[in-house]
Amino acid sequence: MKLIAKHFTNFVEHLPEDYVIERPEMVLFDYGHTLSHEDPYDRNAGINALLDHLPDRTKLPLTDEEIYKFAEEFQLKVWDLCDKYRLEYYFQHFLQMLWGTLGQKPDMDLVEQEMTYWWNTSHAQPMEGINELLAHLKSEGYRTAVLSNISYSEAALRRRIAAIIPEHEFEFVLATSEVIVRKPSRRIFDIALRMADLPPSALWYCGDNAIADVQGAHGAEIRPVWYRSPHECDYHRDTEKIPPDLPYIQITEWRELGEILAALPLRVADFK
Repeated sequence: MKLIAKHFTNFVEHLPEDYVIERPEMVLFDYGHTLSHEDPYDRNAGINALLDHLPDRTKLPLTDEEIYKFAEEFQLKVWDLCDKYRLEYYFQHFLQMLWGTLGQKPDMDLVEQEMTYWWNTSHAQPMEGINELLAHLKSEGYRTAVLSNISYSEAALRRRIAAIIPEHEFEFVLATSEVIVRKPSRRIFDIALRMADLPPSALWYCGDNAIADVQGAHGAEIRPVWYRSPHECDYHRDTEKIPPDLPYIQITEWRELGEILAALPLRVADFK
């Protein structure tokens, strides 16, 4: 029991002894640094790949360096505003603004533009152990889905997931870009609950961010699972790594989640 109990952080401190932890019906996952290991972000490489698809790159009103600077400054300002108000922006809108500014656009649809940019800014591979966990969850009858704070479209996110985890099909993929609100806002978790048609008690949420994922899920009365990835995330702030004072499950390997689920139901008294 000690091996399992160590994963249940702050349960004894916050919950009564007779509180029972039941198995969920659905396990909901974050995307970046949870399902996938994303390489460090290189914005200029993504912009450059898109510029290569313009009809005539030599006839632009801005130099490459001016375009890179414009993209960086605009995106950083937008991200700061979105973070402050827990809102999401839509990357496709940025692309349309960029092409309007340059007077040319690539001969491909917007989702293809997103994918070209994304794969060139950052490569990705499945997080260690996630394929095995997803296969186990499927065999045990657990439902699975994805909820991600992301500016790319749902269509682009689905393609990215299918490329790195082709063996598993998630019930739904919810990208915050499609609904404006983002984690840790309760509203985005409420949308996920309605899509799943489940009460909060029947769903667990797995993510790597202490604020967006752990505090956000807890605020929506969903059980948080904090996945402490072995890989450093290059966009997490220090405040997003501080352990919160609330009950959550903590794991460092995906196999541990399977072991925890197999041990349920458990009472808080079992951890003493």
